[in-house]
Amino acid sequence: MTGGGGRNDAPARPAQREVEREAANERTPPNGEPSDGLALLAPLPAAADHDTVAPPPPHEATRTPVSGPKPHLRSESYYFIGFDMGGATNSGTGADFTADLGVQVGLDLGFGYRFGFISVEGEAYTRSIQVNSLDLGAAPPFLVDNYRGGVWTSGLMGNLIVDLPVPGLIRPYLGVGYGISRVSARYGDSLCLIVCAGSGNDVVDDYDIVRASQAVAGLLVSEQSQNVEMFVGYRYFATEDLDFSTIGGTGFRQNGIRSHTFSVGIRFRV
Repeated sequence: MTGGGGRNDAPARPAQREVEREAANERTPPNGEPSDGLALLAPLPAAADHDTVAPPPPHEATRTPVSGPKPHLRSESYYFIGFDMGGATNSGTGADFTADLGVQVGLDLGFGYRFGFISVEGEAYTRSIQVNSLDLGAAPPFLVDNYRGGVWTSGLMGNLIVDLPVPGLIRPYLGVGYGISRVSARYGDSLCLIVCAGSGNDVVDDYDIVRASQAVAGLLVSEQSQNVEMFVGYRYFATEDLDFSTIGGTGFRQNGIRSHTFSVGIRFRV
């Protein structure tokens, strides 16, 4: 019995191995992936190293130089406004009386046209001058030696200005002007500067129209990207001798006005 059973088991072993091999083939697909269907992700191939190339710079437009004259040589028109402050004198010879003049304040308005570095201007002005004393020497019809009061000048001037052609935003200028001036005087016991304060016991309240002249010098400060220029400078102003009359009708001559003032203002290009 035992020996017969052993002879029957021997042929069954190869058949069993074949069944196991077929079962294993069913669990393992031909591509060799696991039978559970979960694919193992293979590592991606490393990207090839390349030298990083910066993108080309954006094209910069070629700037074409603006043609035309240099800023200080161009032609243009402008308006201006200025303020003056300083002192005045009344010295001279050939007149009957001399006044002791004091503080002067003024306002200037005008229009100009620049041809290169030469400008022509039309200017309107008004100025107020304090009179500290007027030495009349107690001469008839005056009753006392000294009077106080004020002098006001207003008028029109034509100016010729030269802007010295130097590079930069700051340019010196020189100029002269000529025109007419209406000079009003009020003398008495009043203290006057722009307006008068006092009892109003005046002995002179008169005016005269005379020729006037001036000389100016200073600096122009400009910003080429804007249409504005600032100026600072000095002004010398002078008039002819003045003919006045007292309230009673007695005429007399007074020396002309001489003033020295500091000016500051703005030009507006148009």
